[in-house]
Amino acid sequence: MFIENNYLNSKIQFIKSDNKFNEINKIKEEELKKREVAEDFASLFTQMLLKELRKSLHEENNPLYGGFTEEVFKDMLYEEYSKAITKQGLKPLVDLIYSSVISHSSGM
Repeated sequence: MFIENNYLNSKIQFIKSDNKFNEINKIKEEELKKREVAEDFASLFTQMLLKELRKSLHEENNPLYGGFTEEVFKDMLYEEYSKAITKQGLKPLVDLIYSSVISHSSGM
């Protein structure tokens, strides 16, 4: 009888700890999603800046300008540039956006 109670108690403790582990994982997943949102927003912001900078180049005056196809390619290229810039050099901006997302979501 004593052994069975110990066994049951250990099972109950295991289930409780497993539930805590699942809760911790859910919290971590939510935090990662919020971090991803912050990175995406910073990347979008960077992409908008790069797009405006590209407009100032007046590439259409270049005799080698490729037209619509080049525009589509450069849009995709600059999108990838913005993602790389955000991951490598804009960590302070991402941190600021992330803290804003955290404070906004905790206030709701």
